[in-house]
Amino acid sequence: MKHTLDAANTNSLNIFDALNCFYQKDVIANMFATFINYSSEFALQFLRDFSTLHVEINANTEVRARSRMALGKSMGIIDLVLLVVEDNQINHIVVIENILNPDENGKHTECLQTDTALENLCTKLGVDHTTVFVDYVILTLDPFGKDQVKNIHIVDYRTFLQDIWANLFTNESLKQLFLNFQEMLERFYYVADMSLEEHAITLLANPDLDEQQRHLLFKKLICQINVAEQDVIEMDALQGAEEFKAIARIAKPEWVIEYGHVYLECVLDLLHPFEQNGEIAFLIYVYYQANSKRKFPEVNEIRDWIYQLVSEEKEILPQMHVDKLRTSHAVVQISFADIHTFNDLKDLLEYSMEWLTPIIVKTFGKVSEKNVIHRN
Repeated sequence: MKHTLDAANTNSLNIFDALNCFYQKDVIANMFATFINYSSEFALQFLRDFSTLHVEINANTEVRARSRMALGKSMGIIDLVLLVVEDNQINHIVVIENILNPDENGKHTECLQTDTALENLCTKLGVDHTTVFVDYVILTLDPFGKDQVKNIHIVDYRTFLQDIWANLFTNESLKQLFLNFQEMLERFYYVADMSLEEHAITLLANPDLDEQQRHLLFKKLICQINVAEQDVIEMDALQGAEEFKAIARIAKPEWVIEYGHVYLECVLDLLHPFEQNGEIAFLIYVYYQANSKRKFPEVNEIRDWIYQLVSEEKEILPQMHVDKLRTSHAVVQISFADIHTFNDLKDLLEYSMEWLTPIIVKTFGKVSEKNVIHRN
């Protein structure tokens, strides 16, 4: 099937378009539970791809699935649970968190790994938690966030683009449903395979892109910036009734001192990626975060030093505009003009990090000098 952004280019109406449910995690979890429970071949292939314990599959192996299992208020809901059964005994469980929205970060799976959560789950299933093997897996649309959660097996939905899956169904209705889902995945991941160097930044305004795909482009851009191995990048999103913003936080080791640390927060408005003047709605906020409530050094004083040094800096590029802020922990806001390509934005983001580093280091030097005087 030819990849396309435009749903109208397909020959028939996709059921996920008709029901507008592609990003609804409960619907998708229920769908996969149905696939597993009604197709033994699909179930076994699913187990092979998702289990990290290399389960020995034989003629007696049966795989069942349950979706949306509630464990209580403090532990929430498990999206999908695979039960590996032999001789009518459950001996292996695969706990799957289904991430379809960018404001989910996989932290829920870490909560599910606690002894209490496992005991609650096994009690609901009627098995002894001391004798069962348990896998924890995150299934996500995001192909760029696999380093965000440590020590958990992460699989992205591109695995279901392989031809083998559709051929595992004997029920034609289920096969057609899966093919509809596969078509949605192909359309979604089309942007992940794009070469950003070949596209103008106005691609973000393409009406055939939804907010999730714009977020995917944002993540791809952030993943392509040149950073040192020790640098830390965290992806996030702010999603509400009337806003949807992609966020990337970037920190460097040299931006950290005893009293606090500086980090950059890059923000793209996914609902309205361009301002009325045609400039991209991409901002960088420089934050200073104190490590404690100690009075020395004063947070506002450090913020003032950073902004003063920023104001004195003469090598700022004409495409960059810096404003002083007094909100939360933000010190300054950097906006950009005359951005025409993704490479333009990438270059200016890299320049901002390079340009800010000596300013931050100099500020922390002033902090150290004042601390010496203060102690004396």
